Amino acid sequence: MKNKNIVVTGVTGGIGGKLASEIIRLGGNVCGVSRKVMKRDDFPAGEGSFKHYECDLSDLAGIKEIAKKINGESGPVDGLVHCAGIEITAPLHLNDYEKYFSMFRVNTFAAFELVKHFSKKEYYGENASFVLISSLSAHEGARGKSVYAASKGALEGFLKPAAKELLKKGIRLNMVTPGIVNTAMNQSYFERLSGEQLENLKSGYPLGIGEPGFVADSILFLLSEKARWITGQNMLLDGGHLINS
Repeated sequence: MKNKNIVVTGVTGGIGGKLASEIIRLGGNVCGVSRKVMKRDDFPAGEGSFKHYECDLSDLAGIKEIAKKINGESGPVDGLVHCAGIEITAPLHLNDYEKYFSMFRVNTFAAFELVKHFSKKEYYGENASFVLISSLSAHEGARGKSVYAASKGALEGFLKPAAKELLKKGIRLNMVTPGIVNTAMNQSYFERLSGEQLENLKSGYPLGIGEPGFVADSILFLLSEKARWITGQNMLLDGGHLINS
């Protein structure tokens, strides 16, 4: 990661924040994108730098401008990781257009736009690596997750065709698909569960509920030269959940 420029969206979230901290610790330069402003002092000590770019990723038209700004101020990027996401748990009969569009805009369409703009000529460096984040929800029947799962399933459908197009540019595009991770976004979900429901949830993860660092480590691998022979792949990170079902 040393001296590499990495764009991380959702840098105020659990996974995005942990990833940014690790990149900085390893000497990389993070271009953090989020609505909430963060400063270099918000991260642990390290040789790398941090620059914040305020952007509401649900405003798809604004992504072109933020990509242009990052390119102008920080130069070509060596990596892009789309950690930002919205998760709304609701049964089918309570879903509506607002929920559909809010999740798809950030989880799916923003990813399309970010990959499109940062793969423009002079916006990326040699051997650049892009990483998207899906969810295990797209692979199982969790109640109340139909629209969220659909937004991530659409993202997975984007992966391989887009990775093939990016091959000619020398950009690798991969994805990680975590199970349930102990982040602030999931805390409200945990709080709505009864003690028995929470224990049942935990028992479904033989290696334990995930931590942000587990996901960040896998993303760091995909960003690094150690993954130089990997593209168009989806890495499932689920603590043994699927094989335990």
